[in-house]
Amino acid sequence: MPFWGFRRERNIVRGSPEALPVIRAKLPAPVVVVDLETTGFFPRRDRVVEVALVTLDPTGKVEERFDTLVNPRRDPGPVRRHGIRPRDLVDAPEFGDIAGHVAARLEGRLLVAHNARFDAGFLVSEFLRIGAPLPPLRGICTLELARRELDAPNYRLATLCELCGLPPRSWHVAADDAEATARLFLHLLQRGPHPTVLEAATIRQPSPGSDWPRIPVRGRPKSRISSPGLERTPLAGMFDRVPTPRHESPGAHAYLELLSRALEDRSLTPDEERALAEVALSWGLTSETLAELHREFLRSAVAYAWEDGRISDEEREYLWDVSRLLGVPDEELEALVQDARRMPPAPPAAGLQLTPGMSVCFTGESMCRYKGEYLSREMAERLARRAGLVVRDSVTKKLDVLVCADLYSQSTKARMARRYGIPMIEEGEFWALLGVDGIEIG
Repeated sequence: MPFWGFRRERNIVRGSPEALPVIRAKLPAPVVVVDLETTGFFPRRDRVVEVALVTLDPTGKVEERFDTLVNPRRDPGPVRRHGIRPRDLVDAPEFGDIAGHVAARLEGRLLVAHNARFDAGFLVSEFLRIGAPLPPLRGICTLELARRELDAPNYRLATLCELCGLPPRSWHVAADDAEATARLFLHLLQRGPHPTVLEAATIRQPSPGSDWPRIPVRGRPKSRISSPGLERTPLAGMFDRVPTPRHESPGAHAYLELLSRALEDRSLTPDEERALAEVALSWGLTSETLAELHREFLRSAVAYAWEDGRISDEEREYLWDVSRLLGVPDEELEALVQDARRMPPAPPAAGLQLTPGMSVCFTGESMCRYKGEYLSREMAERLARRAGLVVRDSVTKKLDVLVCADLYSQSTKARMARRYGIPMIEEGEFWALLGVDGIEIG
């Protein structure tokens, strides 16, 4: 019997040759990457409106992709965030109709998701609603894995994919987010994380079932083909670059990722505020910890806005909205702005000397030419290595120099370099210092 729900017009089918990067080591177990779009944030009250699953073989090659919209028999929730309208769900299956598809792909596999606590909680609740409880779920959270492997400004999926040089996608479309999560997972595995790191990134979701349910498939999935999701809002782009407050409370970073997602459309309904508080409580966060996280989140947003030496009217409006939604008084926001103005700028690269063994990272699309062709990132890194430099694919506090196509870059790497005080140099000056023959400055 054929499987439905694959996006054939995108050449995504069972056994498709399109694959993610092959990894050098085997996966820790058979894997299914999961992403959900939901009507809200609290699994016991809100519902799934879209589900996507990507199953991987031991080398990281895609075995199957499955995705479908899900009719929750209620309002779809934050349309401005996920782009799913009531009309898109009219002929979509209910969760019980496609639960057999989902259970068959979960069984015997390690669940992988970004902010896996969130997705695993919703899966358990949806199966409970149809009277088919799952056994306890075990999975790896790419957010928690990235926290231990990458020095990133924050751990939103879009931020990490940009930082790791992974292809941009349509965010808040379950199929695309699942694909991005799979790529991020394999990228992180390439770094060879220690088993204790993988264990620390593992989540265990309680569920009352003991065996995997056998559920007949009653409905045909419906992929989101004509509704590609919404454009990223300016605030979403801002949150992709705002540094996350460092906090050791269990669940803090998962909550902050969820909070930034909730704030993208510059609104929080009373139901959403209550749901976020309930989720935080279920993840072990106290009201005192939440208030601290909210203040530190706003402080980071203010510091980000001030990094170019000014806060525009638009940025000030965003910051005012965020402070209002987080319950931070106006006078406290103004005090944070004054604190940010006293932050030191990133040091200039004037007088910089490049010596073998120094670490460099590149950001931006090069306008230089090498032997008549535009300089690709791969070739730029190869030339730097030939000169004895160590090339890094991300910005950390230990990086020596960031090479920019444009010093005014607002990329994640540039933002991090300014925050950490890492010297930045424009590509033309870099190649001149390095003395590489054949480089034509754009």
